[in-house]
Amino acid sequence: MARSLEECASRRNTKFYFTISSNWPGAKIFLLNSPTAAVDVGAKAEIYELIRILASEGAAVIFSSTEVEEFPALCERVLIFSGGRIAGELTGDSVTEANIMTIAVGGIIGGHRD
Repeated sequence: MARSLEECASRRNTKFYFTISSNWPGAKIFLLNSPTAAVDVGAKAEIYELIRILASEGAAVIFSSTEVEEFPALCERVLIFSGGRIAGELTGDSVTEANIMTIAVGGIIGGHRD
């Protein structure tokens, strides 16, 4: 069973938790730019759980990352950008690191770009 935001927030993620819970109470859309940049593995796992809790509570969580492995672990839908444009879209089981990288370098998945 998923924990609440309060239960999940630890000392090392206090800033992340405070920003979410205090600055935007009741918010339903969160835009996160590289939320796990420059944190240790344990903190990443906790941030991932916080993101999952937000989503399970009905919030839309939109985030960018340079760490491709984060997308299959957290996302139901991924838009891949290349050259400032949407190069492709993946959903469900097609959200894999291999598919993301294929589209990012101009490749085609299953006969079409998305």
